[in-house]
Amino acid sequence: TCGHSLQPLLCERLAEGILAWQHEHGPFESTSQLANVAEQVLPDFHAQYPRLCLPQIVFVALRIFLNHEMEQLDSTLEAAFERLEPFGRCVIISFNKWEPVAIRRFIRDHEEPSTSLVDQLHIDRLRA
Repeated sequence: TCGHSLQPLLCERLAEGILAWQHEHGPFESTSQLANVAEQVLPDFHAQYPRLCLPQIVFVALRIFLNHEMEQLDSTLEAAFERLEPFGRCVIISFNKWEPVAIRRFIRDHEEPSTSLVDQLHIDRLRA
């Protein structure tokens, strides 16, 4: 992900272009150089997405990757739901556009109760 809800192919094209430039010219020497390369790779980006800033998206994606933010969110959700009492509630506040998608995916993947919980519940409760 680009740290934003952009099309995956657009993110892939951007990543490939940045890596190709780096392979040809060597490591980036400044953040402005990276921002300029990103804008060269996707010159029509601003016209297609006038409300978005491409360099900002690139730097957010790098931060998310380098800080392992997706993995941290997944492990936090796992830990929170392991400690959650049956029929308890968990409130999650998100600030980044990618987080609600990850949270919905986690909840979808964990909709079915664990076998230990099923064993504790009365059969009538499971039918409700």
